[in-house]
Amino acid sequence: MIKLSRLLPCILALSLPVTTLAAETFNYTCNGKEMKASFPDTDHAVMLYDGELFLLKSVVSASGARYLGDGWQLWSAKDDITLTKLTKEQTENDDVPMGHEIECQEIDAASLTP
Repeated sequence: MIKLSRLLPCILALSLPVTTLAAETFNYTCNGKEMKASFPDTDHAVMLYDGELFLLKSVVSASGARYLGDGWQLWSAKDDITLTKLTKEQTENDDVPMGHEIECQEIDAASLTP
């Protein structure tokens, strides 16, 4: 069985601009689940989390970089990454509840299981 994480480069190649393929992928663990994030340009983030692929768009942030889309907020401030699961209405209205964040820690790609 082929893991979805191994298909990520192929999926990206079919669905996103060529510049995405040149973007570095960062590896995180979020509540014990593996998450990969790539930032192909200043307007987009691509996230693979819990076996699903998500495309997020940049939105206004008081600090750091913040992305919304596909029912998620990804917020990068300093060295911290947080995820927040959102309903469709929350995503459309940019209404992000505080206190529901999933804290993520960057991990070394060499330590990932094949």
